[in-house]
Amino acid sequence: MADCDPNSCPEKEAVCVAFNNTPSSVGACNTPDRVSPYRRTFCMETCETNKQCRENYECVDLTKKNRWSATVIQEKPEKGELVNTVCILAQSQAPIEESRSDQVCTGWIEDSSDGAGGAGGAENN
Repeated sequence: MADCDPNSCPEKEAVCVAFNNTPSSVGACNTPDRVSPYRRTFCMETCETNKQCRENYECVDLTKKNRWSATVIQEKPEKGELVNTVCILAQSQAPIEESRSDQVCTGWIEDSSDGAGGAGGAENN
């Protein structure tokens, strides 16, 4: 179910998950206190192991850093603990490298000719 809110998913079966919750996970682009304009929410099936997920899906703990920038936004149930593991389509792409340039987020471009930096509009030769 798309466009869920913290109370709209079927109880004991699914939780509401926000994907693309932050603008980026790269360097200066990572601003966890700011919500991404690309954020989408979906009810996702809860799980404890990969065997509980359908084919090509994996059971992922969303309390840990993840490639989807996803987090559970479900309200804590009256009884029991909030489940933070859900079945998500397995990804085959490599994670983004930590050393990837974040110049697009800082607006700062280094000019290698004189060692000084310049503003976002500077050209590199």
